[in-house]
Amino acid sequence: QPLENGTPEPSTTRPVIFIRSFHTEPDPAQANQTFRLFLELHNVGSSNATNVIISIAGSEFVPQGSSSVKTIGGLGTDEHGWVWQDLRSNPDLKGGTYAVTVNIAYQDKDGMSYQSAETVGINVAAAPPTPTPTAEPKPGIPQLVIENASTSPGNIVAGEPFTLTLNVRNTGTGAA
Repeated sequence: QPLENGTPEPSTTRPVIFIRSFHTEPDPAQANQTFRLFLELHNVGSSNATNVIISIAGSEFVPQGSSSVKTIGGLGTDEHGWVWQDLRSNPDLKGGTYAVTVNIAYQDKDGMSYQSAETVGINVAAAPPTPTPTAEPKPGIPQLVIENASTSPGNIVAGEPFTLTLNVRNTGTGAA
């Protein structure tokens, strides 16, 4: 029943949606790499939800391939639904867990709007250490250092031939 000002009267039964589970692929995510965030939503309320809109926000991650807004037409009582988003982590991230805010907006059968904000933690792996050559080569021992590597074509495709070019320098004191 609408109130005098035309807005719907709140129902005693309503949908309630929350994030039941989430995960990333790969897990953990890597700095400066794209990963996929999966969110499982669950309507634990006592009525159906319609026009479910999910938006994902986090300063350490940038959406890839689409915007950060996802939709589900509706979730019935005790119904689950999945959404996913490809994200790219910032290149300067250190290993750790980073917060991502997930905003969920939806309506009940009478058009009454509800919203909530939840936080999920994205695990990012520490970057592997950069190998460094031995500072002092032993006398009469070669020490080969790869100074540069490249491929042609630049993007390698599984099953397709490619050329690997290495620039190698002997920084040791012996012949290689």
